[in-house]
Amino acid sequence: MIFRGKIGTYKLSPDGSRLAVSVAARFENPGSQQMLFDITVLALDSGERHVVLSGARLTSDGSGFSWSPDGRRLCVRVQNPRLENYTYEVADLTSGVQTVFEPTQPSSGREGTKPLWDQSGKTIYFTHNGELWRGDAAQGIATRIARIPGRQIVQLVVRQPDQLWLLRNERALVVTHDDEGKQDGVYEVNVTSGSSRKLLENEQCYGCALGGDAFVVSQNGQRIAFVSEDSAHSPELWTADPEFKGLWQLTHLNPQFDSRPMGAARLIDWLSDDGRRLHGALLLPSNYRPGERYPLVVYVYGGVSLSNHLDRFGLAGSGPFNMQLLATRGYAVLLPDAPQQVGAPLMDLAKTILPGVNRAIQLGIADPDRLAVMGHSYGGYTTLSLLVQTDRFKAAISIAGDADLIGSYGEMDQNGSAYGVAWAEHGQGAMGGTLWEARERFIENSPIFYFDRIHTPLLIIHGSSDTAVASFLGDQIFVALRRLGKEAEYAKYDGEGHSPSQEWSYEHQIDLSYRIIRWLDSHLK
Repeated sequence: MIFRGKIGTYKLSPDGSRLAVSVAARFENPGSQQMLFDITVLALDSGERHVVLSGARLTSDGSGFSWSPDGRRLCVRVQNPRLENYTYEVADLTSGVQTVFEPTQPSSGREGTKPLWDQSGKTIYFTHNGELWRGDAAQGIATRIARIPGRQIVQLVVRQPDQLWLLRNERALVVTHDDEGKQDGVYEVNVTSGSSRKLLENEQCYGCALGGDAFVVSQNGQRIAFVSEDSAHSPELWTADPEFKGLWQLTHLNPQFDSRPMGAARLIDWLSDDGRRLHGALLLPSNYRPGERYPLVVYVYGGVSLSNHLDRFGLAGSGPFNMQLLATRGYAVLLPDAPQQVGAPLMDLAKTILPGVNRAIQLGIADPDRLAVMGHSYGGYTTLSLLVQTDRFKAAISIAGDADLIGSYGEMDQNGSAYGVAWAEHGQGAMGGTLWEARERFIENSPIFYFDRIHTPLLIIHGSSDTAVASFLGDQIFVALRRLGKEAEYAKYDGEGHSPSQEWSYEHQIDLSYRIIRWLDSHLK
């Protein structure tokens, strides 16, 4: 069957007779990054199509819908842009009746990705504001069931594809996140009384490797499979009984790591220049000894809380961004929280990140004379924003970054998409208006206009086929610094895209890893 538009997600009904498909229909606004989806149900025997929902705001992959157990109804989670909330629309494919329900409070916390049904098909479960909610599929009423003090409920454990797993019809297993301790956990929640009980919480991350449904239940319900990792141990597959009293490791994918001491991570905190309490994930060198100071690399990405990566293997990511590559070579690495507000991201980055560097020095871990900063994508912009405001860093690395908000605003893909418009106006760029409404703001927050202040040697990395941050923006950085007589090195990888760890060839990932290490060693050791 042919659909006009890019298919986002598709799901087969429980009885195998129908297929629900989300198709990217159009952008919400000109230059917008928000895609609107049509959800179509296709009868496989006759080929008949029925559009269940048109122009729905879904996640970027078009997911967020689920089948009822009898295959007669479809529940879709739709974002409401005005209220910053989510509604749940239930479409009865037989009667054509559509029921809508939503939480009574606006969204301010973590949200689940899809609604889940109970076995009877009468009740729908979902998470909202880190709490567990229940929706009546017929009456359109939503009720909060449970909250766990100090924890956010981030996932529900699923047995059937779109059904919540209930033990003895009243106990659900949920995945939680501790925003203070930065660790995941598994709790049991009674959906009748709302009471909860901790089953597993051991300074680990369970959703870092796979995302989506982090836990899978066996057909007989006697085994639960999941992936676990922490800062010093790579992801491995484990199983447990439903009570998590017994844990068994099934895989040992990287035995070569057994003989290699890894750096341990710890959580640190500080106050920003505006008095806000922030956190950072600090990865210690594998040869760490208390009382000694070490070169520090600050891995940055503005607008997010990187401290949430505390229990991720290597903290920052995979491939060249696994920070154990540096920790095993004698470096400490800091991933700081870096919140920013609309209108002044450049200054906000200095107000939040630099006090975190001071904290690592105060703890006696970082050597104040051997500091470096690096980042990828918006982290590259973050890096450049810091360099024009301080000379503290002895080396810097910008990977797929940009320094010119006006240049990125005008970037256009081959298909005519101009993501930089929405990105800059009301997205990550945080300008709060168009280029013509906030012209001075665009200039004031573009580091390129302050490059004459940079005295830190900079390594610039870019892929020539980058479609997220076009490579001309990397060229622009190098050309400007060369014109100013600054120390800069530029490596452009032919044919590579935006993300080295996900898109680049293995050969180029290895080359980039060694290039990063050589650059840091030459300036900090």
